[in-house]
Amino acid sequence: MTSSTLAATGKWTATTATLPAPRGWLGQYDGPVKVTKDGKELVLIVGGSDTNGAAVDEVLLVDPAAAVWTPATEKLATARRLHTVTVVDSGKKVLVIGGATGAFSPDAPGLATAELYEVSTGKWTAVANNMKDGRWGHTATLLAGDKVLVTGGSTGRSGQGVRTLATAEILDVATGKWTDAPPMLSARTGHGAVEVGGKVLVVGGATSVGPDREVGLAYCELFNGTTWEPTGSLAAGRRLHSVVKLADGGVLAIGGAAPGSPTGATFDPFSQATVERYAGGTWSAAKSLPYGRAAQRAIEVKANQVLTIGGTGGDAGYQNSFLLTSDWAATPAPVEGRWGFGAVALSNDRVLVVGGVLKSGAATAQPGVNVLTKNAEIYSLNAAVAP
Repeated sequence: MTSSTLAATGKWTATTATLPAPRGWLGQYDGPVKVTKDGKELVLIVGGSDTNGAAVDEVLLVDPAAAVWTPATEKLATARRLHTVTVVDSGKKVLVIGGATGAFSPDAPGLATAELYEVSTGKWTAVANNMKDGRWGHTATLLAGDKVLVTGGSTGRSGQGVRTLATAEILDVATGKWTDAPPMLSARTGHGAVEVGGKVLVVGGATSVGPDREVGLAYCELFNGTTWEPTGSLAAGRRLHSVVKLADGGVLAIGGAAPGSPTGATFDPFSQATVERYAGGTWSAAKSLPYGRAAQRAIEVKANQVLTIGGTGGDAGYQNSFLLTSDWAATPAPVEGRWGFGAVALSNDRVLVVGGVLKSGAATAQPGVNVLTKNAEIYSLNAAVAP
């Protein structure tokens, strides 16, 4: 324990509806997104992985208020995991880019294709052109003019491990045309990317240094629309971390695998509890979490208040969550401990959590096969608000 734990706040409530089958979302930006249809708040869930780690083509629309989970009109044309999901066209469409498909493989080739979901009709269409580089574990950040910047990621080396990418590309959503952006200063995968002051800040991530081996990065950089420029570095390299932009313009980098730990870093008792804040081009220490963790989710549930949920430092998901205001305060325990799950902010200071890994590795009856959940739950900052 690295800091005092304040009084519990908020509440967790299990939803009555569940996923059709257990699912996991192991990337930074492959989880659910919020959309609006006919004035109603809905959540779109796209792809992911099954208990064997294989990509799925399933698409669901969730009505959190009614706890109704409805298969979308159409499935993805290509099953995907470790893809990105980005709301575009002023909320009218959802863009899904890249990922890996087929059965699980640690050195899977990246997909170069993208698909667009029309919220009003539930129809999918293929983006007319493909990326130059197929990739998974990348980021996709919405820019002005309905353009999307894609950075980094990984792709297989044809049986020779994984190649980490430094390349970047920009999609014009209206035309479906991709153009090359300058490559990043450092190749990286599993990183975070957020818009800060009209620029895109890329935070941490990992780079491959050999077969089944990658290390976390402390280097960060900014894309100014034309070129990449270095900015302040983290105090320690971070991967399997969370990156959250705050309402006040600051950015938090939270947790992650211990620096120098093996690629299977979720199974790491020394996961980081530290938190760093970015402002004015530099990182500074912020309040540490009570316990270290990796592969968690962190959501700004209310302006400048961040909820960090689950994660792991061993073979089982952590059944706890903490809310950051002036310091971290424990919430009542979630219904299930999980990592590699989906999470999205809802109205009225709530967060929907769905799926994820409950157990893995030596904690399972069949090592190598993760135990996933199909259950969902909702956190409410105000315990009096109905889930």
